[in-house]
Amino acid sequence: MADRRRPSLARRLWLAAVIFVLIALLIAGVVIDRTLDRFTALQIDQRLDAQLLALASALTVGSDGAVRLRRDLDLPPYDRALSGWYWQVTGGDALLRSRSLGDATLALTEPVKGPRQEPLHLRHRTVRLASGSEPFELVAAAPREALSAPIRTARRTLAITLGALALALMGAVTAQVFLVLLPLRRLSRALADVRAGRTRSVPESQPAEVADLVVELNALLAQNADQAERARSHIGNLAHGLKTPLATLAAELRPGHDVDREALRALVEGMDRRIAHHLRRARSAALLGGRHFRTRLAPQIDDLVLALSKIHVDRSLRFSVSIPGDIELACDVNDVNEMCGNLLDNACKWAASEVAISAERLQHSVVISVRDDGVGISANAAEIALSRGGRLDEVTPGTGFGLPITREIAALYGGDVSLNQLQPGLLVKLTLPSAD
Repeated sequence: MADRRRPSLARRLWLAAVIFVLIALLIAGVVIDRTLDRFTALQIDQRLDAQLLALASALTVGSDGAVRLRRDLDLPPYDRALSGWYWQVTGGDALLRSRSLGDATLALTEPVKGPRQEPLHLRHRTVRLASGSEPFELVAAAPREALSAPIRTARRTLAITLGALALALMGAVTAQVFLVLLPLRRLSRALADVRAGRTRSVPESQPAEVADLVVELNALLAQNADQAERARSHIGNLAHGLKTPLATLAAELRPGHDVDREALRALVEGMDRRIAHHLRRARSAALLGGRHFRTRLAPQIDDLVLALSKIHVDRSLRFSVSIPGDIELACDVNDVNEMCGNLLDNACKWAASEVAISAERLQHSVVISVRDDGVGISANAAEIALSRGGRLDEVTPGTGFGLPITREIAALYGGDVSLNQLQPGLLVKLTLPSAD
């Protein structure tokens, strides 16, 4: 069961999405509210401006000097007493007003209020009936309730709509987070099945976002299974290899039997070689998949060539080294030294006068080539030389384990060893993974 005190990816995704949705809805609500406010005010202003325009066009001065209107402008709602919709014309001694005002007069001091002390929204303009004539102040008023009432209704509708939208979006976010993380839950259950032994690998039919992860997990599981199988093989091989020498040793040491010290020494040396061989294999198996290793090849080869040139100084061998300085192997440095040391040592034993070492980088691997100008070997002999304990010459010093050990260590890193006949000599190619 997951520890609830640990950070939850689902909770983080859900909270982040919900916060984003709420902020977006809040911003949208504020913008829509301001837009509704401006739209409503614009509608009222246009209505009042139309009334002011009608007043200006109808205003005239009679022959008696009195100011009057050419036509009746007290259309609804200006004809209803105290309706809140008023108009008024002032200038000099003139005072014209709508029937809705009755005997009241609008005071143009802020805040402007009507006869019933109701707040008003005003629009006004100044006109002159003739050039140089006295100006007239035209005022049209509407109750502020005419602005606020529609806005309140719109705000209630907007709040309900945004609230419903928020709930719907939160539900959608919850469903989306669940669906997005569902493959991870299935992957967790699949790994639990692998750990319980019900399956051997994770199904690779996964969404594209986790497909690469599943492929790597399966590769890791296969690698671990192969490692365990190799460990069992090492133990079985070691037990099998020591069974006969131990039985022979027990027979030699039984009471009353003459001890053959040379035979015992040979048995002990053989057992020691086998133990050392399997210990090396076990160490290399433990390093399986060691792509985190980075071993520069050129310095290791230079050290090996220097050491072997001193060992074989009496033969005056020539060494030719052609290895780019930037080549790096994804192998442990000790394994590189052991594998290359075995190949170079064999080449020095069989070379007539020259040993050449080169390296070539391929797409994901490095091919190390070791060539000598000796007598070479046939294809059948190559298989014998690569088998454990296989020796082609009982006179030349050696145990017959060098090439097989090199091949086994290389195989643990996904590489290989091949022997190729030359005229004259032998070309040995060691393929290992590149660290790049």
